[in-house]
Amino acid sequence: MMMWEFDTLKILDVNKKASQVYGYTKDEFTQLNIKQIRPEEDIPLIEDATKNLESYGVEHKRVWRHLKKNGALMFVEVIAHVFELNGKLVSITHMQDVTESLKAEEKLRLSDYIIQKTTTAIYLVRSDGSIYDFNEAAYTMLGYTKEEFAMLHQMDLDPTLNLTKIAEGFEELRREGTASFLAKIVKKSGALIDVEITSSFIDYDGIKLKCSFVTDITEKKNVEIKLIENEIYLRSILDNEPECVKVLNVKGELLSMNPAGLAMIEADNEQQVLGHRMTDLVNKKYQLGFNRLSKEVFKGNAGTFEFEMTSLKGSQRWLETHAVPLKDSTGEIVKLLGVTRDITDRKKAEDDKKQLTNRLLLATKSAQLGIWEWDLESKTVFFDQGMCRIYGMSENEFKADYDRWITRLHDEDREKIDNEIQLAITNKKDYHTEFRIVWDDHSIHYIRASGIVENVDGKPKRMIGVNWDVTKEKEKVQHLKLLESVIINSKDSILITEAEPFDKPGPKILFVNPAFTLMTGYTPEEVIGKTPRILQNEDTEREELDKLRVAMKNWESAEITVSNTRKNGEKFWNNFSMTPVADEKGWFTHWIAVERDVTKDKETALEKERMMKELLENNLELKQFSYITTHNLRAPLTNLILICKLLNPEKIEDPSTLQLIEAFKTSTDQLNDTLNDLINVLIVKEKTDLKLEELSFEEILTKVKESISETMSNSKAVIEADFSAMQTVPFTKIYLESIFLNLITNSIRYRHPDRPPIIKIKTTIDAAGITKLIFSDNGIGMDMSRVKNKIFGFHQRFHNNADSKGIGLFLIKSQINALKGDIEVDSQLNIGTTFKIIFKKAIK
Repeated sequence: MMMWEFDTLKILDVNKKASQVYGYTKDEFTQLNIKQIRPEEDIPLIEDATKNLESYGVEHKRVWRHLKKNGALMFVEVIAHVFELNGKLVSITHMQDVTESLKAEEKLRLSDYIIQKTTTAIYLVRSDGSIYDFNEAAYTMLGYTKEEFAMLHQMDLDPTLNLTKIAEGFEELRREGTASFLAKIVKKSGALIDVEITSSFIDYDGIKLKCSFVTDITEKKNVEIKLIENEIYLRSILDNEPECVKVLNVKGELLSMNPAGLAMIEADNEQQVLGHRMTDLVNKKYQLGFNRLSKEVFKGNAGTFEFEMTSLKGSQRWLETHAVPLKDSTGEIVKLLGVTRDITDRKKAEDDKKQLTNRLLLATKSAQLGIWEWDLESKTVFFDQGMCRIYGMSENEFKADYDRWITRLHDEDREKIDNEIQLAITNKKDYHTEFRIVWDDHSIHYIRASGIVENVDGKPKRMIGVNWDVTKEKEKVQHLKLLESVIINSKDSILITEAEPFDKPGPKILFVNPAFTLMTGYTPEEVIGKTPRILQNEDTEREELDKLRVAMKNWESAEITVSNTRKNGEKFWNNFSMTPVADEKGWFTHWIAVERDVTKDKETALEKERMMKELLENNLELKQFSYITTHNLRAPLTNLILICKLLNPEKIEDPSTLQLIEAFKTSTDQLNDTLNDLINVLIVKEKTDLKLEELSFEEILTKVKESISETMSNSKAVIEADFSAMQTVPFTKIYLESIFLNLITNSIRYRHPDRPPIIKIKTTIDAAGITKLIFSDNGIGMDMSRVKNKIFGFHQRFHNNADSKGIGLFLIKSQINALKGDIEVDSQLNIGTTFKIIFKKAIK
């Protein structure tokens, strides 16, 4: 047998028999071509026969003359088969010396049969398991040499076999004729490999053999295992994917869906929805868009669609799906792969943001703020409606650029503001400033401004901020300065104190004017922070002091005369009119007293009193008249008009001072109860008959929440209210609103930094029919052992918040006490605070 390359005629391989017959060694053969083993006169014939495959034939059978190595000529029957091996045409040629015996001819045929299978390892085994013959692929595959492989037994290849099994297997193969199975065989290295074996029983002229074709499938099996592992891995990813993954056919019917998707549509299992159209779950108004996306996908396009759906159990959800086409092996689009996520929360957040934006716009409008934005690259400026209103122009009038804006500023302020803006842009200074603008009618308005700079990639991109008009505030400040000048230049002594305490040591002095120093000898530095008691001595009548005490407790104006002592120890009589001053909410914050040295008047009065006592028995009616007159002269001075009257202009010689007094008198009627706590001199009439109404807790809470909606939103505060136990209470409306407002804003102001504030409000009613209103929060709390006795005191602060004034709880308690109620508090640091308000039982 010989193998040779058809194109080159080069001999590639020969068997032993060929070597024996021809006398060449195998190596010598492989150095020859088939023309070299033919007589010279036959070379044209072989060249003609092999000029192409058509001439030679895929199967070639012919008798040729061949030359042996020793030059002997022999006739050889050639049976050749041409086939492609490794990209080349080769011929396996069976050659038979027709002069040889039949046995040699049969053996040559068997050799030819074996060699035809050289693409697969082939070995022939006898019934006892010994190897009869094999091809090169057999020993190469297992790592043996040809000689080593020839010495092997079938048990060397498969250690699980023994002679009994081999015999039984051989007999079974003889009965069945063929067998195919998977097995593991051992390589020379000891490694096991997976193989696929196809065996045939051969009885060739009395020789009984098992011919096995063996294919190494180790790599194939590893690939299959890897594919299974990958499938398990991908299935695991799919099953644990938090978003819905589904596959639909061209009809929109569900072919597959992962657990997340089943949960999203609220299906109990996949079988419940397989084959169903997913469009049926899509809300009707979105079905057309959903179907349009599916059609685009089956055209080869990917796409995304947002829609609202109703789950199998009725839940409403917003979903976003991204769909792509899936192709088969021919490239045809046969399925749709969709990845769907639940965007319900995102949609809600978008709606909340829209509502928040609307609220912000409403709050901005309510607060009279204007919002502006300046693009630092294009120099364009955006003004909202509030800004246009503040600048006294319509939206159509405003020209959106920085240079036009700055021309609206007062001439004296332009350079300063331009510099401040440049400093803000370069991060050298925050932009919080004040300037003047000039309207088209030439009126001047004071503007306060604040803004921040937005940086992109480290460079300033834009600036955004707010403006608000503080013109009225400026006018009030100027008016207050005018009043301050009047007080400072007054010839009467003026003293201002805190509102409380009533009892010892008494309210502290906050302010005295120069006339006080002239009258007492004390400088402001010596008395501020102390109480007016430092001036008292034992000569004051108890009746006068009682009158003062009652007036202070009742927040009433009073006029009394007391004996005081100057700094140098000299006693004098001091007549003063004292009036409480309230803030804009009506809560008293200070006392103001106008004092005069009436020593001479007092001495005269005492002398008159002595004389009247002597005449008392003689003229009772005159005494009574004197008493009434004295009483009327000491009637309470309840308004600023009386204070103005007490300022005697006849004793004032300075023209500028007289002018200030006149200005003070003119502006007194215009001054309201919102003037600040330094020099407010309005007389507040005490309300002795507070109006009670049947108030709804829910309505009061709603009103307060609306007023602080922005504060609640910014702090993420949550209010949980339960008024089921008692829904209404007879109370004064403004007081109940104030109580809700102060307690809720306190809970927000003193919230814990690590958690959003949760405020719980509820009502209870006890067995005695007493209604209680309970506020509790989860804020920073207070140390009750430290603040218990001070918590409702005036100007008491227990935390370092910048906006804390220490009057909220004092006001709450005063309001509740005014209506005969009470308030209790319990608090723990870092846990929270609970206030319990006890209302006076209603009389039916």
